[in-house]
Amino acid sequence: MSSPLIVVAGPNPALQTTLIFDRLHVDEVNRALTVHSDAGGNGTNFCRASACYRTNPHFCRTTFVYLCRRRDW
Repeated sequence: MSSPLIVVAGPNPALQTTLIFDRLHVDEVNRALTVHSDAGGNGTNFCRASACYRTNPHFCRTTFVYLCRRRDW
């Protein structure tokens, strides 16, 4: 059985930074062990989460433009 088709339009992309700490010291200076920067935003995060469930989200520009131009919704 194939995965359902999900079209994701994320008009709010963001650059998200994740800091990894060994432990958190309250009221002290905390230095990150590693720093990761990658894409974020609701659409991007949804695609990442849905990939865990083996769905196949993708961006289709033609469908997105068509939906944006519709006047009946």
